[in-house]
Amino acid sequence: MYSLGEFVRNVVHEQIQYDVLSFEKCDEKYRNLYNRVYTCASPFKGKIQALMTYILFFIHILTVGHYDIIHIHSIKEIESLYAPLIRKKCDKLICTIYGSDYMRVTNKVRQQYKKLFDRADYITLATKTITQDFNQYYKNRYLDK
Repeated sequence: MYSLGEFVRNVVHEQIQYDVLSFEKCDEKYRNLYNRVYTCASPFKGKIQALMTYILFFIHILTVGHYDIIHIHSIKEIESLYAPLIRKKCDKLICTIYGSDYMRVTNKVRQQYKKLFDRADYITLATKTITQDFNQYYKNRYLDK
């Protein structure tokens, strides 16, 4: 599996620009591959960190321009909360599920994810096992995505 930086380095093209919104600090060795890097990393801990993350994410999503594609890797509750706003910021919305972002959450969180999945143009899943569980849980609701 590639890191985001390795992926971009492998597909970088002079006519394609990548912006990144991350919940973690961007590795400096990849920073020059991106047009802009927005981070929601908070120096605080505990509940204050969570609150700051939600505020920073909201501010970034609210203030960025319109994109051809927004591709969300490793789904989190926060994207579901802001799903309507995220959808308005792009022509195509892609959600990729790798595993723990889906398999280790409660059914309540999975229900919240529907806000995002309903708005997605494409949903990709990392493994056959995750795909089977996903389709069974959502009763094949997203097969066309």
